[in-house]
Amino acid sequence: MGVRDSATAVYQVGSESAYAHEDKVPRGYKRTEVGVIPEDWGVHSLGSICGITAGGDLVKAGFSSAVDPSCPYPIYSNALANDGLYGYSRSWQYGPCCVTVTARGDIGHASYRASRFCAIGRLLVLAPKYPLDMRVISEAINNVVNFALESTGVPQLTAPQIAKNVIPLPPTKAEQEAIAEALGDADALIESLQQLIAKKRAIKQGAMQALLTGRQHLPGFWEGWQRKKIDDVFQMRIAGSKAQFINNGGAYYIVDMGSVSRDGHLIVSKVTDHDRDRLMEGELVMPKDDIGGGNIIGKVAYIDASNRYVLGDHVYALRAMSGDPRFFAYLINGYETNHALRSKVGGSAQLGLSQQAVREQEIYFPPLAEQTAIATVLFDIDAEIEALEARLAKTRALKAGMMQALLTGRIRLPLDRAA
Repeated sequence: MGVRDSATAVYQVGSESAYAHEDKVPRGYKRTEVGVIPEDWGVHSLGSICGITAGGDLVKAGFSSAVDPSCPYPIYSNALANDGLYGYSRSWQYGPCCVTVTARGDIGHASYRASRFCAIGRLLVLAPKYPLDMRVISEAINNVVNFALESTGVPQLTAPQIAKNVIPLPPTKAEQEAIAEALGDADALIESLQQLIAKKRAIKQGAMQALLTGRQHLPGFWEGWQRKKIDDVFQMRIAGSKAQFINNGGAYYIVDMGSVSRDGHLIVSKVTDHDRDRLMEGELVMPKDDIGGGNIIGKVAYIDASNRYVLGDHVYALRAMSGDPRFFAYLINGYETNHALRSKVGGSAQLGLSQQAVREQEIYFPPLAEQTAIATVLFDIDAEIEALEARLAKTRALKAGMMQALLTGRIRLPLDRAA
């Protein structure tokens, strides 16, 4: 059974025994201060099952910013998986199988530490007092515990405060391990999908850099490229605000400044019945203003259907008079053209890109047949990325459901796995 099948199977097992009525306690369960849990489970304070200490001071003499044989032990400054690593130490403070919890900043976030490590003062470290699977303790802290902070001033979490918090816990380490392994299966699938998405995005970036600049041609294409101004290739238009026409039951999506993402995807939520300034399939929409850092200015999104969207304010609409509009969307979003457009941005509080700057921007492109071929290659990569992102979102939702069910005993694992 693969990782995906394993995680799915664990979540499905026992789903029929989930509570049919929340106001009734099912047979074999009991009501406790943390909710309804199996009769053989216990409710334990973190202080009763773990020794809790605060991270120490950074010892500069044994510190390195990079791992090497003389400084092999990681130093954590918070419990966030990617941002918690501060550096490396010559000696270790804590043994393996502990949990770190953020005491400042993102308070109460726990991470399991599988190997020896060091921790500095913004962390609390939980070590088991008797055999426990600390992976389950970490998951329970993140998903079951609601910290009530008693300190004033700068919010922080102290050892006495965290010690009083209680969690439900299976009676045997074997069942704890089974829960941890099931959630670990989901984590492994999530990580593998994230890595695959990153790989596909790198492939797309490389393809764009090669194919959209003419440095590399697809097989069968060798004709020369031409350079023209955007004004020579597109018809350009603007429209007024549709804010006064917003209607939650409307038939058209409003495309305005917030409707184009940083990677050139269309983002719409506001709807209207106002049908003026309708956009047609194949048009490109480009934000001309941005109150943020200007990262959306000059990006374009492709309109995928006619008579579904209307043009709002702070956005240009570009309609190609000839050529493949999908190709032009990739071309304008590519580094060379988009960087050139953003270099023409003016303003301070609200950045802006003028019509003249857009019209005079030069673009470099091949004949129509090669345009379509390039657009097809890039579109296929985008479709793969979108499918992987949908799988990732589904897997994250699956894990969230698994955590709530497994950490409270609502779903018990198969006996052969928990044995």
